[in-house]
Amino acid sequence: MMMRMLVAVDGSENSLRALDRAIELAQQLKDAPRICLINAHDDLPLRNASQFVGTRTVEDYLRELSETELQPAIERMRSVQLPFDVKVARGQPATAIADEAAAGGYQLVFLGSKGRTTLGDLLIGSVAQRVVEQCTVPVVLVR
Repeated sequence: MMMRMLVAVDGSENSLRALDRAIELAQQLKDAPRICLINAHDDLPLRNASQFVGTRTVEDYLRELSETELQPAIERMRSVQLPFDVKVARGQPATAIADEAAAGGYQLVFLGSKGRTTLGDLLIGSVAQRVVEQCTVPVVLVR
């Protein structure tokens, strides 16, 4: 059975570092795992905007945003010639990532940590912290 890794990509340098760690691990394994790049955006704040600009405009904006954020990761995956997929999700990012990890049968989830302070995490929480709390598979956080 082929190992599957899920890598959350938000366009940040931290998420690209997480992808680099996933690639390093994949290259060390005898059988190359399949890597899925996931990009998730919370569409809830934009639902009200759709009544003014139209649902299609909001959907196009989110699609273009995801494509822009995923492009560097896709280029890296193509350059290392490992098998990969791309998934775009809508909804609260941590929940979307944890749900995909469970539903997709992934063995590992990689994501970048933005490195917030402890007080910042306590007050607003981070996507990384919520993924760790919600995920049923091991999560690798990369700084």
